[in-house]
Amino acid sequence: MKVVRCTSSSKSMAASSINHENFRFFKVVRGLTSMTWQCMTTLVLAVLVLWTTTPPSSSGVTVVEAIDFRAFWTRRIVPFFFDRRNKLNRQLLMWNHVDAAPPDAILGIAQAYRECADDRKVNICVGAYRDQDGLPWVLPSVQAAEEHLLLLQSKNDNNKEYLPIEGDVEFLALALEFAYGEKLKKDLATRSRRLASVQTLSGTGACCVGGHFLAKFLKARADLLEKEEEEDDNDNVENQKNAADSSKTTPRIYLPSPTWSNHWNVFRQCGLEPHAYRYYNHETNSLDMAGLLQDLESAPRGSAVLLHACAHNPTGCDPTRWQWRQIAQRMQERNMVAFFDSAYQGFASGNAHVDAAAFRTFVSRYSQTIPILLAQSFAKNFGLYGERSGTLSIVCRTEQEQEHVLSQLRSIIRPIYSSPPRHGSSIVKTILSNSTLREQYQKECASMAHRIQSIRQQLIQALHEAGSTLDWSHMDAKHQTGMFAYTSNLTPERCDALTQDYAIYLTRNGRISLAGLHEKNLAYVAQAIHKVTSPPSSPTPPPTTTTPIPTTTPENDDGSDDTTSVVPATSADTTTDDSEYIDLATTETSTATAFGTEGEENQE
Repeated sequence: MKVVRCTSSSKSMAASSINHENFRFFKVVRGLTSMTWQCMTTLVLAVLVLWTTTPPSSSGVTVVEAIDFRAFWTRRIVPFFFDRRNKLNRQLLMWNHVDAAPPDAILGIAQAYRECADDRKVNICVGAYRDQDGLPWVLPSVQAAEEHLLLLQSKNDNNKEYLPIEGDVEFLALALEFAYGEKLKKDLATRSRRLASVQTLSGTGACCVGGHFLAKFLKARADLLEKEEEEDDNDNVENQKNAADSSKTTPRIYLPSPTWSNHWNVFRQCGLEPHAYRYYNHETNSLDMAGLLQDLESAPRGSAVLLHACAHNPTGCDPTRWQWRQIAQRMQERNMVAFFDSAYQGFASGNAHVDAAAFRTFVSRYSQTIPILLAQSFAKNFGLYGERSGTLSIVCRTEQEQEHVLSQLRSIIRPIYSSPPRHGSSIVKTILSNSTLREQYQKECASMAHRIQSIRQQLIQALHEAGSTLDWSHMDAKHQTGMFAYTSNLTPERCDALTQDYAIYLTRNGRISLAGLHEKNLAYVAQAIHKVTSPPSSPTPPPTTTTPIPTTTPENDDGSDDTTSVVPATSADTTTDDSEYIDLATTETSTATAFGTEGEENQE
């Protein structure tokens, strides 16, 4: 018989294994015992509660006898101990019903551009200025203003405290003078008219606050107008019909077609019902003035109408001075509200007075009969894209009306963002309040505008040099202005081809951001546009002894593509003398240099 000796280490390992098994066994037993006691305790307590709180029935059956113990066990006891994990899973999956939101039409393209690994890639989608090297440019005047603010902060003359709900009062005064002009601002005061103004989160925030204000009070105003007209003429069938329609519908705002895509989202979120009015004729690549006036005429009385103050986004096609006057008269007849979105003042033409002329016309001549709102942005013209600095102003007829409107604007802002950021507004205030920085800024803003105008002409020339036979004259500075060039020659399918085949990223509506073009990529973009817009060449039929059958091609008789644009002859509207326009705006601009002698000088 062989004896096996155990060393001390093997003895300890065996003992440890026995102890571990014993520990597991006792742990299981203790868990089962605890669970059993919990079940029994719960059951006994439940029976006691029912026994003591519920009297016997009239039939003499006791409460305990009437209890369905099987149902009580399966519905109360078992879930209490074994359904904890299922409850946790349901909590983790409480948002599993939420679907992904569709990507933004513009920001989604910018994201795709950043993720593209093609060395040829070009971004002509984003609406932000770029220099000759395709890089963002911080204005030197903005840098100087920030240095000044840092100096004040080192002396404890500048802090980071909350601003009032309406914003920086000094900034608002300078911003309104920039938009309305010093002379017009004084003229409003002499006519006992006031401006209810608040600082906003750039132009988008201004549209949002203004949209909430209109959603709150536009319908009530339209109802009052209809009631007054009905009292004046009870037999007017049209007024009665409009009154019945207005009582059934939500407040409407009419947006130009096309417009900045986010306008639809903003005003819809505010509770307004956005509708489109015709603005651009894609067949003639020009303003559809007849359709515009017709749509305003057919819109309900008292509706709001969004107007781009200058450099219409995306078309760059602005009404002439005479056409602006026609629009104002039609809106006056229909008791409409004018909501101006001013995102490019000074940036469009290089002259802030010229860019504000249409808006100032409305205010000086029609503000007694047309309620006017202005959304003002300092993103484009000051290069403060990420600082979110802007204003919303509403023209009021009396001081009491101004106080009431301002109180309503405060009540709208308070639950949304409480108070605006102060850094961007401090930069604008520093520049506009300092004559040296203001003059420097005027030159820098004009230089941005002039570079965009130069790129516009260079693109048209490069397209012709690439061999394009299409008409691109509708994109020149005589027909379009601002950051974008817009053409119906670029259909959605052709825009997709530019992105897929040439890594050129742009929106599918044919909008070209001229700021994204420079000397290094201009020729490449022009050649790519020419290739995707060129009509397909028809194959040459093989020689035969019989008469060949002519083939059908998508070309016209002159060999051009069906999408060839035709710019109509200049109408009498475009040749109207400047004296037909507004007296106030022209008197200021006539003595101005780059930005005027006084230097009065705005989404995305």
